[in-house]
Amino acid sequence: MSVTIDYTKGFVEGSPLAEKVGTITGTTLDLTSGNVFSYTPTADTTFVFSNPPTTGTALGFTLGLTGLYISDGYDLANAEPPAYGRFSVAAQETTPQGIFFKPDGTKMYIIGSSGDDVNEYDLSTAWDITTASYLQNFSVSAQESSPTGVFFKPDGTKMYVIGAAGDDVNEYDLSTAWDITTASYLQNFSVSAQESSPTGIFFKPDGLKMYIIGSSGDDVNEYDLSTAWDITTASYLQNFSVSAQEASPTGIFFKPDGTKMYVIGFTGDDVNEYDLSTAWDVSTASYLQNFSVSAQNSVPTGIFFKSDGLKMYVVGETGDAVYSYTLSTAWDVSAASFDYPTEGYFSVSAQETAPQGIFFKPDGTKMYVIGTFGDDVNEYDLSTDWDITSASYLRNFSIAAQDTAPTGIFFKPDGTKMYVLGSIGDDVNEYDLSTAWDVSSASYLQNFSVATQETVPQGIFFKPDGTKMYVIGSTGDDVNEYDLSTAWDVTSASYLQNFSVAAQEATPTGIFFKPDGTKMYVIGSTGDEVNEYDLSTAWDVSSASYLQNFSVSAQESSPTGVFFKPDGTKMYVIGAAGDAIWQYSTGSAGAATFTYPASVEWPAGTPPTAPADGETDLLRFLTQDGGTTYYGRLIGDNFS
Repeated sequence: MSVTIDYTKGFVEGSPLAEKVGTITGTTLDLTSGNVFSYTPTADTTFVFSNPPTTGTALGFTLGLTGLYISDGYDLANAEPPAYGRFSVAAQETTPQGIFFKPDGTKMYIIGSSGDDVNEYDLSTAWDITTASYLQNFSVSAQESSPTGVFFKPDGTKMYVIGAAGDDVNEYDLSTAWDITTASYLQNFSVSAQESSPTGIFFKPDGLKMYIIGSSGDDVNEYDLSTAWDITTASYLQNFSVSAQEASPTGIFFKPDGTKMYVIGFTGDDVNEYDLSTAWDVSTASYLQNFSVSAQNSVPTGIFFKSDGLKMYVVGETGDAVYSYTLSTAWDVSAASFDYPTEGYFSVSAQETAPQGIFFKPDGTKMYVIGTFGDDVNEYDLSTDWDITSASYLRNFSIAAQDTAPTGIFFKPDGTKMYVLGSIGDDVNEYDLSTAWDVSSASYLQNFSVATQETVPQGIFFKPDGTKMYVIGSTGDDVNEYDLSTAWDVTSASYLQNFSVAAQEATPTGIFFKPDGTKMYVIGSTGDEVNEYDLSTAWDVSSASYLQNFSVSAQESSPTGVFFKPDGTKMYVIGAAGDAIWQYSTGSAGAATFTYPASVEWPAGTPPTAPADGETDLLRFLTQDGGTTYYGRLIGDNFS
């Protein structure tokens, strides 16, 4: 990309800089507005200077270079959640049923009834599912058309698959340990006499006992093998009912010493822990406690533990993913906690258990959360701009006197006004802040009713100049656009038009616009996704057209608000299910490079280094008496 700078309006060295600042747009620099120009790159840039002054001494111009980052923000096609204790297997299997890990944690195997195959994954970091990468698969459809569980011999030379179609265990030999592509079918063993819907399988480490769980008998069936690992030598011994805890058991796991047993299922959506007074004897099992996984998966189908009992893995049909949990006390499920990300996640449950809306200060150093439990606005400081993990709670401000069911929040760009939307009054409440961005300095001023257009308003947004207001709600499932004759004064608002989002979202809860008004984003709790729209006429909702969406269901099943970083490279979603904020990457950024004309001479012999992200450097370019040699130098930074 090249930018031609025509500086027919120069200034004399030493004279005051012009008050106005011109801006380069695309490849054109409008010099009519002054002789100090700012430029924010959207690509690598080659500058071209033209029309040098022909008279005077030391004539030229000053250029402020801003940002120096190329950004493809605001594109939901690029959206990615933070790395955390979840790994999707949807690309390989949409109905995952069972899970198994190699003893050293460097391989993971998923079996499912959609592909009727075993999928093998490599983990670059042992036991960390976020580092998993798909390697290969092996079909078991010739033996089982509805596989539900998989198990490997500890040395990886044998694989066992159970399923609900054949009601049997299928045994395979692997000529290369742990490489499923080398598997060959050997033999099978029917369990139909004990279980007509087997869902899980487990072996004692020495291969002399086998355990089958199923949803027909809702019990664990124990078998003895007279020859280790040879299923044809299996004989039924006894069973243990788990129906009191789980009516649809789907997976089973034992502690390596056989003194604990774990059963998972999708009636309770939990892991049930049992103690065995006699190791490996299910008749001695007694129920101890359980741990719910419903927040992550409502259809859990398989379970596995790390060999030291400090990690637990659950696979399920909700999200077609594997979820990991850390146990602070080994083998104690009551000590389990989901592996939330260390980056890109922040809980607000200590302040608000029903969060509804989120807003950030334009520089990313403050965050505000509103909710219907506390009926207040909670203010947080961020020690690192736009990094929600650096947030710390500061204070709150009650809006209960105006609305006891607040659903949306917005601030004027300078922080001197705050707007709260509520579904009790069906109105927008306007507050003045005597100290910008300090909610404790807020005072109620006035309100504006939106009841004629929406009786369950959920989200609010203003055009940056305050002349337009947008309200979204779940009664009309539409975005309502208002004109404000006096900027930022809600009493001057008048309804203009609306745009239906019902085709994409039946329960919209939040709205956001790109700063130039050419894109609109709607989030809702029916689809649990963010919907992106293009506006052919900026800020005119009637010109909106649906483009694409991005699901947040894996992170939040009741999203209530959405917000973007100004450059569009980060998206934030808040929700009432997890009472937390999730941060997503929604764009790519890279350092831009600048190339100056060869005729520019620099005091140090080379051009100055590019300013860092978020900074601006001021450079001066001069030519002597209209000559063809330019003199460039850095004269300042943090130019605004």
